[in-house]
Amino acid sequence: MNARVKDVMTKNVVCVQPDATFQAVVGVLIAHRVSAVPVVDDANHVVGIVSEADLMLRAEHPSRKRAEYWQAWLKTSHDEAALRFARELEKAMARTAGEMMTSEVVTIAPEATVGEAAGLMHKKHVKRLPVVDLTGKLVGIVSRGDVLKVFAPSPVPV
Repeated sequence: MNARVKDVMTKNVVCVQPDATFQAVVGVLIAHRVSAVPVVDDANHVVGIVSEADLMLRAEHPSRKRAEYWQAWLKTSHDEAALRFARELEKAMARTAGEMMTSEVVTIAPEATVGEAAGLMHKKHVKRLPVVDLTGKLVGIVSRGDVLKVFAPSPVPV
């Protein structure tokens, strides 16, 4: 598999800035029929990613008052599961992309091989990788579907 990420990635990436509202992010996902968007700063550097899974936490935990109570109580715990749940509650109460995004984003370079992208997605349990240049600027995004393009059969001559 010698294909490069730059050969299969989506180049025109829909993204949002950290101050985008919850409703704006939902609107972008629906309008562009994507399941996640990179969050970028003014210089187009990737600072996070928001996925449908992050947004679904709002539906799961709709009561802000109850979520704030549980979050405060859980943050005093040293149990890893409780702390993870407290973070979920924090995302459920988020009002902006910057508050709800996953900030530890797994990225890849455009010159990486498609095989490397597939391995990284598998190892890190992610469905997509923002593609960044040497300065960290967003230049594309590669999804699992993009990776599978290298296995598509060649068109049959007619």
